Amino acid sequence: MKLMVLLTADYASVERPTGKLNVLGAFSRIFAKTFPCRHHRMAVVVRLKPDFGDHTDGRELSIVLSDEDGTELMQFEIPLTFPLGEGGSRPEFQGVIELNNLLFPRPGSYEFTVLVDDQFLGSTSVELVEAPKR
Repeated sequence: MKLMVLLTADYASVERPTGKLNVLGAFSRIFAKTFPCRHHRMAVVVRLKPDFGDHTDGRELSIVLSDEDGTELMQFEIPLTFPLGEGGSRPEFQGVIELNNLLFPRPGSYEFTVLVDDQFLGSTSVELVEAPKR
């Protein structure tokens, strides 16, 4: 299994039936006036492609959010479903996980880690920064 895309954005969707991935406002830094900071809306975007011969049935995608000390703040799992490939193409999974009112306790680096069946595929970080006083 290969992780093809992993990013955070203001908004994302997968267009049906074409499967086109739409992403608006990709970011890796959030400025906050105060902490703890509640980020009202964000999307974690994941695209996976199985290796040749990989089984695709009954697999589970996990995404873990942890702080820079390695403390896990949240984890969620979703079953993977791969569409049937057309013309012999390998299927891909595209997922948009919308997170609302996510609480970041303090400034620093936070990491989203992607696992499939407990196998690490990759991670991306978001830095929370205290906004300059005006």
